[in-house]
Amino acid sequence: MSSITRLLAAAILCLASGAAIAGEWEERLAISEAARASFLAGRFAELERTRAAYLNSNERTGSGVPKLTVFYDALGSYSYQKTRKDPIAALKAQAMRWARAFPKSTAAAIVLAGAENEAAWKIRGPGFANTVTPAQWRGFATRLAAAAGHLMRVAKTSRDDPRWYASRLTLSLECGEGWTGFAEVAREALERHPTHIEIHHAILRAHLPQWNGSYDAVDRAIEAIVARTAASSGQEFYARAYWWLGDKQLRRSLFKQSKVSWPRMKQGFIDTLSRYATDWNLNIYAKYACYAEDRATLAETMKRLDGRLIETIWDSKDSMEACARVPAQMQREAEDIAHFNVRQPVPDEIIARKAISAATSEDFIAGRFDRLDAAYREFLTTKATTASGFWKLQSFYDGLQPLAMLYEPGARVDQPDFGRLRAQTEAWRAAAPASVSAIVARARLYLTEALQMRYARTPTALSPEDRAKAGFDELAAAKKLLDDHRDVASADPAYWATALLVSNAQRSDAAAFEALAREAFSVEPTYSELFAAIRQRALSPEPMATLRDISRVGMQGLPERRVAEVYGLSVLLLAEGFYVPGLINDAKIDWPLAERGLETIVDRYPSIWNFNGYANLACQARDRRAATEALARINGRFIEGQWSDWRAPKACADWVASTNAEQPKP
Repeated sequence: MSSITRLLAAAILCLASGAAIAGEWEERLAISEAARASFLAGRFAELERTRAAYLNSNERTGSGVPKLTVFYDALGSYSYQKTRKDPIAALKAQAMRWARAFPKSTAAAIVLAGAENEAAWKIRGPGFANTVTPAQWRGFATRLAAAAGHLMRVAKTSRDDPRWYASRLTLSLECGEGWTGFAEVAREALERHPTHIEIHHAILRAHLPQWNGSYDAVDRAIEAIVARTAASSGQEFYARAYWWLGDKQLRRSLFKQSKVSWPRMKQGFIDTLSRYATDWNLNIYAKYACYAEDRATLAETMKRLDGRLIETIWDSKDSMEACARVPAQMQREAEDIAHFNVRQPVPDEIIARKAISAATSEDFIAGRFDRLDAAYREFLTTKATTASGFWKLQSFYDGLQPLAMLYEPGARVDQPDFGRLRAQTEAWRAAAPASVSAIVARARLYLTEALQMRYARTPTALSPEDRAKAGFDELAAAKKLLDDHRDVASADPAYWATALLVSNAQRSDAAAFEALAREAFSVEPTYSELFAAIRQRALSPEPMATLRDISRVGMQGLPERRVAEVYGLSVLLLAEGFYVPGLINDAKIDWPLAERGLETIVDRYPSIWNFNGYANLACQARDRRAATEALARINGRFIEGQWSDWRAPKACADWVASTNAEQPKP
């Protein structure tokens, strides 16, 4: 009895609510239950008539499985498992009554042979051959011989029944009759019943590696089957043979371990569906299209299924759901390509920041150190900001980063010229020994070199151990430089941001890092790089708690009037670049306090950049009023850098529109 039949009743009970099941399982269950009821009641004449009807009509279920196969699968020991201690013995006894009532019955002989085969495997056990005792082998051989005897007793009158051949092939393999005898039975079976899938499965089983075969041998056997069926069925039985191999043996590895050709298998599915266009077969098609990584075919098939997935067909629920998500992923990718093929305008905020960075880089490369120091003093003393409130001092330092120097022709992004950068920075320090910006720039260069040594994938002559040591030496040099110049440099918030980044790279303990952060915020709590440095550290191992931790550190020691502003700024900067509805509430952010701070920020810096950030956060907090007002100020001028991706603003706007529509009209 097949494993499919054993699952029929359970599957119907578990999955009856799914519309996708309608048809195939129910059709098979009806055939199985009718056959089993007749068998248990001893209505053997009724069984003979049913078997003859299925045999003569060659009727198939909606998916193309012969009804004769379902009929025979129902007549196994499973029929007695709930009522008898020895269901195999009960099956054999009832089959003997059938055989006595109809001595020439092919069906009775096949069921008897099946009972003896089950008994043989029960004696042998499921273990590997080296675990089977001599007594078990003798019992196994005796029962298999009895099974073969039942089949051979009716051999002359049973050649019209494909199940007789399938059973005969199974016993020929298990009895060890030899390849010559098996091949002769297989040839005769295919000549008489070329499209009967049970015969195909019995032949393919004999070629599997566990029966001293190989997947190359399986492929040759499939080609022999298709040679006999292609004229009438196209590649249908190529697909059916390989999906049997996938279901029974290889699962997702089918396309790696076997010789299957996906284009041929795909054509086989098309040929199958032209005759048996059921959700059952479409699910199988979708599964193997997914395993073959044919996303276009998978998307097309999933569209035809329209959600009518049959979990039983898939290897697992997770596998089914992962494959079902592929079409949506493809749609998103296509939308992304279409979106990014259209040149997006650069926000004014980014233009302003990059202009400062570019000017700084040019002056540094050209050795115009007096201009660098003049710009630095202006940015530090005036606390000048861009339209969004972003410190121009930070853009100044951004222009001194190695990556900012790599816009020169021929420069390689993965291999900064640290030798040149070191020489230029030291020249700056020599020209202006008291320059705080030169000191901070040199410390940042130490940090960048250390991280390059630690993480870069570029070739190096250093061993991993020496590379790690070199990185820590650079970090120690950065820390010493900062410590030695603390008195003159500590008024610069970039000094503290650099110190925090170095401390994190040195893997300092949490208490020391937090103490340093508190000191940094006491100097200037609105310098955004401080928040970025702490976010990089992530004080809490839980991502959702990171915002709370950083905000708490940033607010410590502040006068009450500044708390809301800094809290709002911390949330704005730290939530920048991602959009997850409900995130602010899930992270237990104090949204009323953050909102007051954000109101202060957008009042002082009413830029589209800030309103995008405000709208993002308001939607995440599910604050309909604040989101509505911020979106109105944006008026469609979305800035993707303030959201997770280009879809997020639309998701926010759609949510606001839907919630506003639900509000009662005055």
